[in-house]
Amino acid sequence: CFQLLYYPGTDKSCSFPSHRELGQDYRLTSDLIAYFMKHYLGDDVDNRDPRHSPLYAENLGGLPPVLLVTAGYDPLKDEGQAYVEKLQAAGTEARLSHYPGMLHGFINMPGLLDAAHEALAEGGQALKTAFRS
Repeated sequence: CFQLLYYPGTDKSCSFPSHRELGQDYRLTSDLIAYFMKHYLGDDVDNRDPRHSPLYAENLGGLPPVLLVTAGYDPLKDEGQAYVEKLQAAGTEARLSHYPGMLHGFINMPGLLDAAHEALAEGGQALKTAFRS
């Protein structure tokens, strides 16, 4: 009935500018992404296969509403925004919430970051609303 997505990977081709601009020196690096993809998908895979790169699905209509959260210093931020835009173009209710000063994984740091509390509360409220519907 609802999708709550915190900085998801939606394009395994890693072709968006944020991968080049933010793939080093931050928590989630290009090397780490490549490591995860190799172990999750193997070597011989089409990176634009919509089963693991939903951004390349032909039709994203009819999906449940989405709240997608991105972080400003995350290589995945551009593909998250593109995914929300594609969902919206398909008629799916989708909202992007961007935390500009944050890193990938910031919601795991609520003891250190006020933004983590905010993002978790935002997600909790979205789920609460969705489950009441």
